[in-house]
Amino acid sequence: MENISPDFQSLIYLLYCAVNNKTADIEKLKNTDFNRLLKIAKDHKVAALAEVPLEAYFKSETLLSDEQIKHWKTEKLNAIRVNMLFDAEKTKILDLLEKNKIWYMPLKGCLLNRYYPEYGLRQMGDVDVLIDSNRTEDVRDIMNQNRYETDSYGECHHDSYKKQPFYTFEMHRTLLLTVNQTWNRYYDNVKERLIKVNSKNYEYRFSNEDFYLFFIIHSLKHFNGNGTGIRTLVDIYLYTQQTKLNFDTIKTELKKLGISNEEQAMRTLSEKIFSPGSLEMFPLLDESERDMLNIILHSGAYGNFKNKITNDLSAISGRNAKLKYALKRIFIVPEIYSIKYPFLYRHKLTRPLLFFVRLYRGMTKSRKKLINEWKFLKNLNLKRCN
Repeated sequence: MENISPDFQSLIYLLYCAVNNKTADIEKLKNTDFNRLLKIAKDHKVAALAEVPLEAYFKSETLLSDEQIKHWKTEKLNAIRVNMLFDAEKTKILDLLEKNKIWYMPLKGCLLNRYYPEYGLRQMGDVDVLIDSNRTEDVRDIMNQNRYETDSYGECHHDSYKKQPFYTFEMHRTLLLTVNQTWNRYYDNVKERLIKVNSKNYEYRFSNEDFYLFFIIHSLKHFNGNGTGIRTLVDIYLYTQQTKLNFDTIKTELKKLGISNEEQAMRTLSEKIFSPGSLEMFPLLDESERDMLNIILHSGAYGNFKNKITNDLSAISGRNAKLKYALKRIFIVPEIYSIKYPFLYRHKLTRPLLFFVRLYRGMTKSRKKLINEWKFLKNLNLKRCN
């Protein structure tokens, strides 16, 4: 696969085998550094999935050492354990929302596990739930009463709650908050388009098509920001292959959202990589597909701030791009302003304080991140961004 490093080629091959229920071919992996490969797989949150095609060799000891086998098996067992514990915790929290008559809808990753070859293979770090935006204080009380600490409240489009050893719940007041106003407006009054779950009084879900659309928008938000990893392509492939979707409806909505080409590119790339027999198709990746794949492979599951800065600078035209970038970071758009700083937004006379409030928050909550951002921006060669 042209321009794709051997480590990433090995990872793609293992994921291809996993989603197609194949045992890995030892000849294709005989020169693989499995310690380095495991690190990459962990960065992309796909180590548990990539372990499955290797299991046939765990007893033969012809491919991996005992120590390497132990590390790979541990990743899979930990992923299954975390999923089991999260599922139990999710059931408890959602039952409490039911009991308190708060409507809700589980989102994203916690619903995608069922499409993976085995239970627990989709590694997760949190649970996202859309809730009644009028009941956020009640939700906070529920979470606090169940020993969750409030990590953030009223600062974004979701409130974050954490509990040891690793539980994180993000309770969404709104589905989305981006600089793309077309996307934000698309989900105004979203409850009107949701489907009530028959077995529950207050649980809702998306139609299959709406779930896919939201997942694509969310993926593009990350791809255009910090970046997103190869797990996103696995999700797209498994969901579209196992779900009955009306693509006529989807194409109509994609056009409204202005993302027809982007969705087509991501779905086509996922199919070229993971479809049965697709390994022979790697040379058929065109330049834009290879570029997209390389960006994804070098992002990791959650991207990084360097991708975010580079992407933002790429969207800024003209001279003094770094200055324009800094001003955009300080003076955020009104839609984000209204949610992150509601008091300042409602009281216009206080709005000049925004700079100082953001500076204070940055230096107290994200000081190290801000310093690293400044250093990277200062040393960045803008030719890379244009």
